[in-house]
This record gives sequence, C-alpha cells and structure tokens, in this order.
Amino acid sequence: MRQTKQKDIILRILHEMGDHPTAEEVYAALKPDYPRLSLATVYRNLNLFVEQGKLLKVELPSEPVRYDIRLPKHIHAICTDCHAIVDIPAEMTGPLLGQLEDLIGQSSGFAVDDMSILVKGRCQNCQARQQSSAVPEALAQVEDPASVRTGQLAVTLPSADLTPAETADRS
Repeated sequence: MRQTKQKDIILRILHEMGDHPTAEEVYAALKPDYPRLSLATVYRNLNLFVEQGKLLKVELPSEPVRYDIRLPKHIHAICTDCHAIVDIPAEMTGPLLGQLEDLIGQSSGFAVDDMSILVKGRCQNCQARQQSSAVPEALAQVEDPASVRTGQLAVTLPSADLTPAETADRS
C-alpha cells in the first residue's frame, strides 16, 4: 500500500466516522481491511493532516487526543456526563474567535498562534436522561406508586392539633 493510498483511506474513514475519533479508533476501523497498516502510520498521517490544516486536533483534559474532520475551526462542547463532543457551528463562533484573538493581542501583546475553546456542560441526551430519571425518584417517595398512575393519589397531612406521636399512630 503506497503512502498516498494510506492518506486517502485515512481521510475516507474520518469522513465516514464523522464524530471525533481517536487515532486508535481510526486504526481499529481500518485494520480489518488493511492488515498491514500500522498504528504509527495512522498517527503520522493524522498529525500531517493537522499540520496541513485538513484536520483539527481536539485535546481534552485526561482524554486521548481526538481528531475532527469538520472545518473551519470551531468551538467544542463536551458533556461532563457521557464525554460526548458537540460541535458548535463555525458560522456562530468563527467571528467570535477572531475577535477574541484580536482582543488578546491588543490587551497583552500576545501573538496567538492557535486557540481552542472547550465548553463543558450536559448534552441533550444526558439532560433528557436526567429529567426522565427524576420521575422514578419522585415515585419512590410515594407510598403507593400505582396510585399516581391511576390518579388516585391520597396524601395524608398531619393535623395541626395532633402531637407527633398521635400523627404517627394515624398512619
């Protein structure tokens, strides 16, 4: 397999994978069809693509380096629950990144070579999962969860004139 073919297949699999794969994930996806391909070749080509501006390198704290085929440069949001990476569209963030680079240069004299912004929060799936898990937690606090489903929920409130001991006797 020639070097150009290796580059072509690596770029092709990056487009097919779509998400933000690690070098190991790219290698694992290609290895069955290209058994002579080495992990070192994958790393070398990924780094070359980054240098050539064909690929973005996404570096996250305590995570393996990931690669992003989606250009131009944009902001990444990472889910603190499932670690999914969500692209914030360049149309929204491109002008802001340029303005931020200018501001940094003007205020500090610092010449920005590269910049990446990482936004942390919860993705839509994890937000939905958290909201749906709140319902079972609320039901767990109800004595008869079936009564909630049938609409016959009876709540007994202690009477103001009863002592705590008398209230306990009534339940």
